[in-house]
Parts: sequence; C-alpha cells; structure tokens
Amino acid sequence: MGFANEQNENFSIAYEYYNKSLDMYLEIGDFESAASTAMDLGRYFELQNEHALALKIYNNALMLSKEVKNKELEKFILRAIESAEEKLS
Repeated sequence: MGFANEQNENFSIAYEYYNKSLDMYLEIGDFESAASTAMDLGRYFELQNEHALALKIYNNALMLSKEVKNKELEKFILRAIESAEEKLS
C-alpha cells in the first residue's frame, strides 16, 4: 500500500503505511520484511530530498538484513546507501 500511494504521489499516506508496516514487522520479529520496508521508507525520504534521514534508515535496514543473513537484500541496501551518500556530498 505504501508503494502504491508513493507512486500516486500520496506521500503522507505512503509514509503512514511504511511506518505501520515497519512497526508491525518488528513487533512480530519478521526482520527480513522489516528490512525491506525500511528500505522503502528510506526511498520515501530520498524522494523528499531528506538524504541524511534516508541514509540513517538505510543503515538500520542494513543491520536488519544482516540479522537474517539476506545477502541479496544487503547488496540492494548497500547500493541505496551509496546513492544517498553521493547526494549528501
């Protein structure tokens, strides 16, 4: 739901969905889905030109992906971190 609203430029609704989903995944211990959702939330902040906040969230997503040992997700997040760092410099 967050991504669909983001695509339709309903950014505040997308943000709410991402946050609710992230909280739910963390609460139930689904860290892989939490990492993926955090990645989406980071992208949301990049679209809002809040690259420092996006970077912080990407780093949290990276920690979660390492927790579940998902190397593919780690690679994806590392590329997002690199992109956010470039935009900050």
